[in-house]
Amino acid sequence: MKTLSVVLPVYNVESYVAAAIESIFQTAVDFELILVNDGSTDHSLTVLQTYADHPNVQLIDQTNAGLSVARNVGLAAATGRYIYFMDSDDVVKPGFFDEIVTFMQANQAELVTIGFNGISKQADTDLLATHFMMTRTYLEKETYLDQTVALSGLMAERLPQMAWSYLAEKRLFDEHHITYSPGVLFEDNNSAAKVFAAANGVYHLTFNSAPYGYRQRVDSITACATAQRTGKQYVDEVYVFADAYAVYQQAGVPGATDWYFKKLIHLYNKYQRYDHVQQTQAALLATQRSKLASLYASNSAALSLRERMNYYRTQSLNIDRVFKVVDLIKQMMGGNRS
Repeated sequence: MKTLSVVLPVYNVESYVAAAIESIFQTAVDFELILVNDGSTDHSLTVLQTYADHPNVQLIDQTNAGLSVARNVGLAAATGRYIYFMDSDDVVKPGFFDEIVTFMQANQAELVTIGFNGISKQADTDLLATHFMMTRTYLEKETYLDQTVALSGLMAERLPQMAWSYLAEKRLFDEHHITYSPGVLFEDNNSAAKVFAAANGVYHLTFNSAPYGYRQRVDSITACATAQRTGKQYVDEVYVFADAYAVYQQAGVPGATDWYFKKLIHLYNKYQRYDHVQQTQAALLATQRSKLASLYASNSAALSLRERMNYYRTQSLNIDRVFKVVDLIKQMMGGNRS
């Protein structure tokens, strides 16, 4: 059994995946790297095959099934005591795995979270990645959070929820039957809640310089989801936050229902403004309006004035139209100033 399993799902990142792999190799930890090619249509698989004979590499090639399934396939193949899920267009600094694994072993830590640095997509992006990978990182400080405090921090977005922002004992996934939701966008949100709830506590680690390089690409899944709102995105966000809420509620996290109520208000107003969402998700919108009305009866006292107005938007088309007009005027005035 290896000490660490690193799972790297790969889809159409031929220009970036070699850098990701090379950055992982910069460790003295006894590790295995599980490369899961998720039906790439570019030359990603060709790049991966150049690493297939490495003694620490296991290459899995599958028909495209999505990020969650690729992660789950890697999870099932992993043999390490610890497991880490990395994005295939990002990089880590030398010392990243060494510092974390040494800390986890010394402190019997079940779960740790980390920070990250951004690597923007621009002409010299490869040079940026190379420079990032040349600088070793060192652990400077650790903060222990018990389960309730950690879940509260995750819920309030004081702690990151991305799959690459935490490293865990693999047994947490195995013993609690945790996997990533297949075919669902934003799946990091509910999966992180389950992983955090499976641990007795979480260490938040601070380094002398952020050890993870997050490459911000205009064609990434996250960027595409942010640029356009679809009915599927609304369905998926409603699902993942309901799933996360169930975890928070069962764990007894203070303020969970208030958080969920405000989240549903935000999601409704975020998506209902689009005609194509209204047409394809009319039933879901109606269900959410009813749920919000029910939750409002017991949670209205916790809302600020602005949050109350946002709630009223979900219940009245006339109020929503007023807000839309105000937003349009603000946009026009902003455009005139520029």
